[in-house]
Amino acid sequence: GARSPSVEEEHHTMPCALNVIERTPEGVAVRGGTDAGFQPRAGPQGERTKASVIQISHRTGLVVLSSNETGVEVRDAHDGYRTIFACADLKHAVGLDVSPLGNFLVTFQRPVKDPQTPAEKNNLKVWRLDRRGDGGAPAPVFEQPQKAASQDLWPLYQFDEEEALMYRAVSNEVHALKTSAYAEGISSRLRVKGLTTFAISPTGGRSPKIAVYCPESKGAPGSVQIFDCGSDFSSEKSSPNPQPTARRSFFRSSSAKLMWNAPGDALLACAFSDVDKTNQSYYGEQSLHYLSADGQREQLVELKDGPIHDVKWAPNGKHFVAIHGFMPAKATLFDHRCKPIYDFGSGPRNTVQWSPFSRFLILGGFGNLPGDIEFFDKKADGKCKLMGKVRAACTVNCTWAPDGRHLITSTTSPRLRVDNGFKVFHYNGDMVYEEKVDVLLEVAFGPSAPGAYEDRPASPDKIRKAGAAAGGAHGGGGGSAGGSGGGKAYVPPHLKNAKGKAGSSSGRFSLAYDKKEEAPGKIKAFVPSVKKNNLPPGAELATSKSASKNAKRRAKKKAQQQQQQEEAGGEAQALLLDDDREARWGDEAREREAVVRHKGLHSSFVSCLSDVQGDGGLPDFEAVSSLFRSAGDPTTTTATTTAAASPPTWSKILTKETETMDYSAWSMPLRRGFNVYRTETVFRDATAGEFIRFMTDDAFRRKWDENSTVWDAERGACVREGLAEGRDETRIRDLYCRMKIPPPFRARQYFLQRSLWANSETGDGEIIISTRPPAEAAGEADRGIGNVTVDDYLSLCSARTLPAADGEGGSSVKVTFMYFEDTKLPSQLVNQIVKCRMGKTLAKTEEAMRSYIRRARSSKAGIPMPPEEESEEEGVSAEGAPGKRALGRIAPMFTMVCLMPYSARWVVPVLLSEYTKSKQQSRCCK
Repeated sequence: GARSPSVEEEHHTMPCALNVIERTPEGVAVRGGTDAGFQPRAGPQGERTKASVIQISHRTGLVVLSSNETGVEVRDAHDGYRTIFACADLKHAVGLDVSPLGNFLVTFQRPVKDPQTPAEKNNLKVWRLDRRGDGGAPAPVFEQPQKAASQDLWPLYQFDEEEALMYRAVSNEVHALKTSAYAEGISSRLRVKGLTTFAISPTGGRSPKIAVYCPESKGAPGSVQIFDCGSDFSSEKSSPNPQPTARRSFFRSSSAKLMWNAPGDALLACAFSDVDKTNQSYYGEQSLHYLSADGQREQLVELKDGPIHDVKWAPNGKHFVAIHGFMPAKATLFDHRCKPIYDFGSGPRNTVQWSPFSRFLILGGFGNLPGDIEFFDKKADGKCKLMGKVRAACTVNCTWAPDGRHLITSTTSPRLRVDNGFKVFHYNGDMVYEEKVDVLLEVAFGPSAPGAYEDRPASPDKIRKAGAAAGGAHGGGGGSAGGSGGGKAYVPPHLKNAKGKAGSSSGRFSLAYDKKEEAPGKIKAFVPSVKKNNLPPGAELATSKSASKNAKRRAKKKAQQQQQQEEAGGEAQALLLDDDREARWGDEAREREAVVRHKGLHSSFVSCLSDVQGDGGLPDFEAVSSLFRSAGDPTTTTATTTAAASPPTWSKILTKETETMDYSAWSMPLRRGFNVYRTETVFRDATAGEFIRFMTDDAFRRKWDENSTVWDAERGACVREGLAEGRDETRIRDLYCRMKIPPPFRARQYFLQRSLWANSETGDGEIIISTRPPAEAAGEADRGIGNVTVDDYLSLCSARTLPAADGEGGSSVKVTFMYFEDTKLPSQLVNQIVKCRMGKTLAKTEEAMRSYIRRARSSKAGIPMPPEEESEEEGVSAEGAPGKRALGRIAPMFTMVCLMPYSARWVVPVLLSEYTKSKQQSRCCK
């Protein structure tokens, strides 16, 4: 016979030729490529090598073989499949992985119960491929025991692109170890409570990022967080948890698959849940989330209802394709910013594969689907052109060749034990080769030398053939791969006399396409339609009075939303007013008086917050009475005490804990039977700047606060600097408020001054709202005819950002409120109402705050939010329907009286007096 070529001759004669690696029960062998007719190679490369597991690294050109008999071998495909590493003692290795540069090998050995074979204590090992131990035998550079290793979490060790550090996950931590000094142990660590999965990003010329996933636990949502490997890792064991660069939280997830793109600037997280709460799928539900590495963008990828079959980034990281939805599944092409740019339509598909150069891609339906494969050419403008369509029935796996112009499909055991073999196709669907094998376990293209192939566009002749083949490939075999491409489609007997095509009969479900879906094509940007009329040029359509009123209301609402978005900038900038927007009061003496008065209130409030002489760390009665005496008339008397009677103390009236907040409230008698209230709330996943911005956004308050029928900011702000220690900005503004009270009481009006004391760096600050001096309020007392003016009112608020607790990704804000008001109503009635409505008011405030923060963050990230629906109907004002009957106004009063204790029912005459005054006032107004 002919002389078999040596290893050196084979390496130098075919450095760029394709080759195919196949694994059968007899062993692993190498076949030639297109130039050799895919026949087994002679010589050492054609010899079968026993192997139960094979790992191919196209980037490094290494092929790792694992056998229960001969151990582990590593061969270099760039050097004629020469063996560069062998360890006969490394048996039963089921997990194999090669580092990015090919210097390290990670192996995992399944524990063996055979008494004749001693089980390895350290079964998870790291080997350096160019280092050997004593006597020339390979020796691991790092090892540890591992009970189990699932395929979803493999590899358990991950390296950075330079292989300077190796990362591993343990309970609540990710450890970084130096590959040059494993003996030194842990170099640095990152603490994240509850993490189960992590992924190191490709560097892309920048510092690597690490993405971690924490599943849903104890009612808390699952989350994906991105940290910087350079700055967020610490060498100290008790280091605080760093703030993530990007974070996204979501419910209904027990596991996730993290996928970085090639440049390392975007991440896809496919979350899985074992249970589908919508009862649409027995196999659970999935959701796809997108996060940018810099934290500027995070969102849910909007997909069709149903499972997510496959998601893959293009090798260059500029696009990704998702196959989603119930069959027939839909496929969509997105760019690297998660913007959909092309719709492939619907069809029987569940697999997407990109060619190595990101030019061609295939969509296939394997497993329990017919095996249709569609070949596309992605153009520079985002359009994808269908080049061909074939049917490769019973396909189990498919992979692209390193040249980017050939695809191999295989039918393997044990998935299917009949019709085993493989087929090779051109990038347009033309079949090049087919081989039948009795028992085929695995087949794939082997590595090629770096730079052996270049990216080339489709050949003109292949495009012409593809155009002819694609026309008749729909539904049947098509192309050149099996099936009768030229025959007519089969029509059932009961449809032969029906009009139209059999495939288009209405009322019949089809896996091939969805009639409700639009035709495949490039997704265009949304352009709002313009309504046309048939009027002559220059003529205007007459509008009714109600339509004109609605248009004005919508324009006013749009202007308010635009102003709100402009104010939703950074935390520090949101607390300031631009120089061109500042408005002076005009009266310097009045301005100076307001600043002095609120500076004293601010100093007393800060001192009261730090006073821990009272019970439970709360300020005592003397400090509270001194603070709230300055709110109204200085001569106002407070609750006095004698030598025999002890001063009033705080009593806790409400405690509430939820997943998003902790709340506590206390009350203490102050004067004239009215209580002063103090609350402490910790809101999670919020900052002090966001809370202060929410509380001072007067336009947004008018939307959610139903009790404030009027809430207007009147005069322009007075901005000062350096008035208090740690507060570099101060803003004072006049407010007017009118609060509606259940009938028969009259509405209460407030002439207020609000000051904001903020730290532009940390976002912490205080808000003080007090009544204006009596002389100023008297000048505007006629603003609301028939309203009762409240002149004893003081509200103080403090917001502090708290550092994240152990394992918590986001920060929290601690809010402390102190509040007193004399509404000129019976004190027992007011105290009872405040106590009963406190929980409902808290829930409503938190709901409004969360909505405001979500919209502010989305606006900052550039994500459009749907406009809020108008709740106010035409012709009905905020004051309520004018046609209420007397019985409807009296009913709430009697209900309230019945709920009060017997000793407090002396207030009934007062209620009737209030009702009589209200009726007389309404008649006068008429």
